[in-house]
Amino acid sequence: MDTRQVLLAGALAMYLYVLCLTLVVTRGQGLVAGALCIAASPMLLAVLRVGPELAYSDLGKLFDVRTQAWSFLFGDTMLLPLAMGLGSVAYRFVPAESFFQHQWYMQICLAIGLCAGFGFHLMDMQAYASTDWTLALNAPTKWAHDFVAYPFLVFGLLYVGLPGLWYHFRWAGALALAGVLLWVVCVVIDMNRPLHASDFHPKWDTKTFSVIH
Repeated sequence: MDTRQVLLAGALAMYLYVLCLTLVVTRGQGLVAGALCIAASPMLLAVLRVGPELAYSDLGKLFDVRTQAWSFLFGDTMLLPLAMGLGSVAYRFVPAESFFQHQWYMQICLAIGLCAGFGFHLMDMQAYASTDWTLALNAPTKWAHDFVAYPFLVFGLLYVGLPGLWYHFRWAGALALAGVLLWVVCVVIDMNRPLHASDFHPKWDTKTFSVIH
């Protein structure tokens, strides 16, 4: 599998996640929306870890509370799915004539999500280079997180959460906002923890599509 195939697979996964979320949200199915978040981030990364990255480490390292980023460990697995699910409940109160229901609003949210993913990847380039772990930027779990999971989560929170908060800030909207704020707290905590890139992703050879030992 070469880089073009990886990019194509990522783009297809991103499209399917977005398509499923838009269908789910219009029906107010909060549990399914939350499950989509889990499938797009921790589950996707877990499959890649026990698949092509198994030679690097077992699944336990991906979810080790001592070395894993809490923004992923608690955010992607619990807080953000909770926010997405509750946001979907609140989204049912968005009127059909609202500009949030227009196609262009979905496209703007998708563009912001993609920019956020690429921005996150570019920020990590410097951090990984400083620890001589630059080749890990090519790892399947890294690409899946930055170009599938992260854009999808940002897209979903904007596409679902913002309209829900705007039109129906009740218990569902308030709890969804609390989930996002707690995720932000986890991000701040991670910025002050001694995390290392080697705890997240392996160095990766794109030519042989395998772990570099």
